[in-house]
Amino acid sequence: MTRARSGARDGSPSPPEDTRPPPIPIRQALAEAAAHGWVAGRVEMRAGIRAGKPCVRPTRVPVFALLDLVATGYSLQQAANEYPGITPEDVAAALTFAGRLCEYGIDE
Repeated sequence: MTRARSGARDGSPSPPEDTRPPPIPIRQALAEAAAHGWVAGRVEMRAGIRAGKPCVRPTRVPVFALLDLVATGYSLQQAANEYPGITPEDVAAALTFAGRLCEYGIDE
């Protein structure tokens, strides 16, 4: 006779099943984000720029740098003011791009 698995050894229920879509390649995520207007062509990845990490185009400002500023309390305008050529809309696009990667997963 087989017993149903209850998850943890203490009899508590199993955690809910992960229902997120499977990870997609990061370049595909960027292409899909651009196609849906989530980043409006503001974020790009090029092998010769910042080792292919997502950057705001046409600058070399990496998305992670803008995320760090916003995470520490900067407004979109304040974060944009830290880098010449960056607008608040660029910062918003970087946040949106990062959010989409978190939602859909990353598989390089």
